[in-house]
Amino acid sequence: MPHPFPGHQRTILVVDDERPTLTLLSEYLASKGFQVLTARDGQAGLETARSARPDLIVLDVMLPRLDGYAVARALKGDPVTAAIPIIIFSTRSSPADRAAFTAAGANLHVLKPFDPEHLLVKILELLPP
Repeated sequence: MPHPFPGHQRTILVVDDERPTLTLLSEYLASKGFQVLTARDGQAGLETARSARPDLIVLDVMLPRLDGYAVARALKGDPVTAAIPIIIFSTRSSPADRAAFTAAGANLHVLKPFDPEHLLVKILELLPP
């Protein structure tokens, strides 16, 4: 697959406390031409998002220090980060969970375990050309 955004490398922040998932996703997205930033807990993810202002965030829900719901609400409530698209990345998928993701400010939800190609399609849907 060619680089999806010729001339501009997009930055994705991946926030997940599971090292194998973080490594797999980081390597996969880097291989597709993205710059990838990572954080292993919610507080670090929030701080990285505020300082780096990535183009998109892939955010786990069950995180140490600050859960994904709190991170998403904080980002959407801050004018500096409110426009950054968020993909919630979780094993949770009940209708109540999906409603909570939306209420927290997530743009999309991708179920774990995940298919990297499916996640890439969702990322490309949210990133403007």
